[in-house]
Amino acid sequence: MGIDIVAGGRIKKKERLAKTGNPYILLLCKLYKFLARRTESKFNKVIYKRLNMSGRNKPPLSLSKLGKFMANKEGKIAVVVGTVTDDKRLYEVPKVTVCALRFTETARARILKAGGECLTFDKLAMRSPLGQGTVLLRGPVKSREAERHFGKAPGVPNSSTAPYVRAKGRLLGRRGPRHQQQQQQQQQQQHQQQQQPQQQQQKQQQQQQQQQHQQQQQQQQQQQQQLQQHQQQQRGELASEKSQHHQQQHEQQQQQQRRAPDERRALVANGVEEEKGLVNGFASRPEIETIRVSSWSMAPFSLPQEALDFVPHVGTIHNRFQNGDAERMIYCNTELTEVELSWLRRLRQEASSLLPDMEWLPSVTVAAARFLGDVAGDHKIALQRMRDSQEWRLNFFKDGPVADSQIVEDMKLGILYFCGRDHALRPALVIRASRIPPELCTEKCAERFNRLFMFAMEYFLRYMIVPGKIENVCIILDLSNLSYSQVPPLAALMEVKTVLSQQNAGRVFRFYVCNMPFLLRAISGVVQAAMTERQRQKIALITDLGALSKDFALHQLEEDLGGSRPVEKTFLPFPLPPGPFSAGCRSGARRDAVPNVHEILTKAGARGRLWEAARSPEENTRLDFAATAGDILRKCQQGQHHRVNDDNDSNKKNIGSEGHQEADRVLQEGSSEAEEAPRRRMLLPGKRKDEEETEEPRKEEEEDRFSKEEEEELKLRRRRRKEDMRRVDASVLMQGPEDEIRPPQCSWICGSLGRCKVSVASR
Repeated sequence: MGIDIVAGGRIKKKERLAKTGNPYILLLCKLYKFLARRTESKFNKVIYKRLNMSGRNKPPLSLSKLGKFMANKEGKIAVVVGTVTDDKRLYEVPKVTVCALRFTETARARILKAGGECLTFDKLAMRSPLGQGTVLLRGPVKSREAERHFGKAPGVPNSSTAPYVRAKGRLLGRRGPRHQQQQQQQQQQQHQQQQQPQQQQQKQQQQQQQQQHQQQQQQQQQQQQQLQQHQQQQRGELASEKSQHHQQQHEQQQQQQRRAPDERRALVANGVEEEKGLVNGFASRPEIETIRVSSWSMAPFSLPQEALDFVPHVGTIHNRFQNGDAERMIYCNTELTEVELSWLRRLRQEASSLLPDMEWLPSVTVAAARFLGDVAGDHKIALQRMRDSQEWRLNFFKDGPVADSQIVEDMKLGILYFCGRDHALRPALVIRASRIPPELCTEKCAERFNRLFMFAMEYFLRYMIVPGKIENVCIILDLSNLSYSQVPPLAALMEVKTVLSQQNAGRVFRFYVCNMPFLLRAISGVVQAAMTERQRQKIALITDLGALSKDFALHQLEEDLGGSRPVEKTFLPFPLPPGPFSAGCRSGARRDAVPNVHEILTKAGARGRLWEAARSPEENTRLDFAATAGDILRKCQQGQHHRVNDDNDSNKKNIGSEGHQEADRVLQEGSSEAEEAPRRRMLLPGKRKDEEETEEPRKEEEEDRFSKEEEEELKLRRRRRKEDMRRVDASVLMQGPEDEIRPPQCSWICGSLGRCKVSVASR
């Protein structure tokens, strides 16, 4: 039976596909296959064909050949489906725009220095989708050394193929085996004659070495005996010193427990207890200075006044995942579970065994519970991580704090900055990778990015948190206009990874990845399918920017991130707007916001403390206020968006000798005004008597806030309350509490959670 040649039965050609595991090349093949199919451009077909070729058919092209081919072709884009390499013989590189699969580090640096541009094929597809204005180049395929040996056999007429030669020695093949034997015998005789005096010398040296070795052994034995005697004496002295040290510690702890509350507050305000005693149950050392912020670089709304009244709900303290896992996010000034307290006791016992050699920074001791939670209570691993973290911090800040004057030029780039807060008052740290300049994408410049990141994190820990309420941060990663050339090298990424790994566990509440490029959007579905349920809830891949309004007020975000603010151009001080912070709020920033509320807390107050079972709840939850707290509280009292506290005595904060008296005066003034005008009573957060009865239903309402099934019901309920509020007369608002509705003018976070309510009479 014959073969139908016309029908193509003998020759069967299949389209060659790229056999590589590189996802970048596979995505480029997918992109140019689409362009070649949907356009009539021969350029796209050639690019697609060359992308699928083997590595042998994608030879490199040197800068000298590139400059030769691009002479007198200004304004054109050189396209190479391969690697562009450097050529040291070329003295001056011309200004060219090159698109290639890969650039060597030296070639890229020389092209950029000459004013040229290095493009990737995804950028080329956006700039020139049909190949207009391009020059398609290809490296020499036959330039490999192996090509010299391909072709006709060596020695055949008209053959230029180079043979494979084992060696090209001068005497190879010219002398017989007898000559070689004679040469070997002569060499052996010469070697024996040379070795005889050497052997005698070696014997003498060995004898001398043996004598010296015996003398050294005798000396070592004598030294060991002396050391053993000295160690025995020291052990007795150390045992007595340790017992005395433990007794002193025990006496100090008993004295601290016997102190009156007023004396203890004064000692904390003056820093005596922190320096001489234990901080969070660990032997402390003076805290180092990490950042230095001038008045011109301090954001006025680093800490909003709403943070004073904010009460975190259960979902803010514990981040619960759909698979049943949970992660504690708030540790300071908050009651810990019995399991967590037992972990903490074992960690302190392990740390006390290191005394008196090891003393801890207060900033490290306050994160002890975070270290334990990250390793599921393994106190030995947690203690080792605490030591590593403290050593890293001491090494990073050994040359002094990171000052705003050191990072002011890098902050102008807008790579990293705080832009606002989410509905739970967590600050949002925006990272825009496309704004990284080429000179920062090197291993040497990773230190500059590390300084930026550490300045932002230390600024957050000092001026933007309230222990027990706000301890976490959200990160918004903007990938718009990001190219492959802006990705730093692996060594630089490893240095940045070292800095990120030294941050305390549980600080980041959620990652938002926005404005993903085409290639990342194409594989985002595959990435999400490979992620666990916990990772999907922790890392949000945002395809629609409107999804951010579920967690942020619109004026807290910029326009290119789905908000209502214009894109920021000044990044120091951090562009932090005031409230309200309710999710989806469109009313804009409030005009009566009180600035510089961050000055209300001292350094120890911003750092917080760990829960102690021996202390009362008031001592565990108190905040350390500065002497200027009274003035700031008075300004906050005059606003119209704070709640009232009737029980002032149970909510007095420990603010030192001067600040405590000032805050007490403000509390008394607030109580007198509250009796005259109940609607204008504004002060520190607390519980009223009529709120104690409704505390448990409110907690259940807060936990169900994120339930999709009851979301519509809550919206209808709030709409009815607003309509009822319009019909209620102002005189009725002053009557006794029987029913509770939310006033329509309350637009801050507590109002959105249903906490800030006004008592009215039932209709």
